[in-house]
Amino acid sequence: MRVRSLATGDAVSRGRVVLAVSLDIANAFNTLPWSCIREALRYHRVPTYLRRVVEAYLTDRAVIYPGRQGEWIRREMSCGVPQGSVLGPLLWNIGYDWVLRTDLPSGVSVVCYADDTLVLAHGGSHQAAVDAATIGVATVVERIRQLGLEVALHKSKAMCFHGRGNAPPPGLQITAGGVHIGVGSTMKYLGLVLDSRWNFKEHIRLLAPRDSQLTIYLT
Repeated sequence: MRVRSLATGDAVSRGRVVLAVSLDIANAFNTLPWSCIREALRYHRVPTYLRRVVEAYLTDRAVIYPGRQGEWIRREMSCGVPQGSVLGPLLWNIGYDWVLRTDLPSGVSVVCYADDTLVLAHGGSHQAAVDAATIGVATVVERIRQLGLEVALHKSKAMCFHGRGNAPPPGLQITAGGVHIGVGSTMKYLGLVLDSRWNFKEHIRLLAPRDSQLTIYLT
């Protein structure tokens, strides 16, 4: 709903363009530094006794695994939030919240859901939206790297939201960290295939064959 509110409205109907860039965080949950979590707890003024509990939770953690010669190897850990735990997602959100506090240019927004990070840029034309998105993505990527995480730019996707008759020109792309990201007409986001008109035709088209197979199997 947040993405839709930013990507639709009177501005789009009047010919403006919204460019969305989905950033892929490499090995996200396993690489979030604990120092970021500690700092975030202080920033949000979490009570001292709770910070001590979390500190104890993040102390003296290690991975123990068998080596090639059958010996046991112990590796001390200083990053990562345990996936599948109750506390893991909360610790991730607390630490990664710093990305949402990025100082962005006018017309650029960032939306995060867990490690899914979406940069949206408004522009009066396709090129203006590309220029704004280029600056916005560079700013957000640098912010993420300052957290100690890495963005897999070669896996990142981009798409354009636009009004009727205002489709992006062929070959439209943005450049981030030397990587060219092509701007498509659709993009998969949080399990849905988004399209410029929000009619989900492409999502249904891709889903239909799987539903047909399931129907045959159940029959």
